[in-house]
Amino acid sequence: MILFAFGQLLFLVFAIFLTVIVPNGFYMLSAVIIGVAFIVFCVVDAAYIAKKKKENYEPAKCNRWYIYIGYIASATLLIQLYSSVIVVPYFVQAFKIPTGAMEPTLLVGDLLLVNKRIYKTVEPKRGDVIVRRYPLNPEVTYVKRLIGEPGDKVEIIGRTVYVNDAPLQEAYTRYVDPGSVYEHFGPYNIPLDKYFVLGDNRDNSQDSRYWGYIPKEYLLGKPMIVYWSWNPQIPLSRLPEKLSTIKLGRIGTIIH
Repeated sequence: MILFAFGQLLFLVFAIFLTVIVPNGFYMLSAVIIGVAFIVFCVVDAAYIAKKKKENYEPAKCNRWYIYIGYIASATLLIQLYSSVIVVPYFVQAFKIPTGAMEPTLLVGDLLLVNKRIYKTVEPKRGDVIVRRYPLNPEVTYVKRLIGEPGDKVEIIGRTVYVNDAPLQEAYTRYVDPGSVYEHFGPYNIPLDKYFVLGDNRDNSQDSRYWGYIPKEYLLGKPMIVYWSWNPQIPLSRLPEKLSTIKLGRIGTIIH
């Protein structure tokens, strides 16, 4: 119980520290490593205690099945409560990537930790990878790259994006169709409090080219790190096969 309480406090401290004090991907990676190390410690500690007391152990009054069930139920309720009321709305939330619209930056199956507080204290800027609501269905969220800020003029000629008549240098883009070249898109002047976003995989992305600008209140946060990655199409019932799809090289990737 003490370890559980300490673990939840540790998570809350990390969430506040990484979104309020030092919103940096490197420190978030450090926090993930410390969190995993704490879980490993709990497992090793439990195994050590169980082995040490394997012989001639007399159960205490608290070693009853109904007490364990009550503890698990209370712990689950507490986690859900403080996560949904405190952590997720104001600090950190996990998101998953279901499509290839942001390849090669983000891959299908990547699980992200997102800073939910950052745009409450700083303005979004060009080049940010952002999580935002889908304009046609605000309950759905997508990840895109912010290209145009309020007041900018955006124009696409061929495969070059121009912002305020200057070509944008984009080393992160991918084109999968050799024939997909826009002869001319725009120019469009972005209204105040609106943003223009594109997917990095330009031939496979529904973005501002199709449904227009994003209101500022639709920006939910900024992804900072990939904490896990595997094939989302394989169900957990086929766990060995699913585990074989883990992309170890993606874990700990800082998102730029």
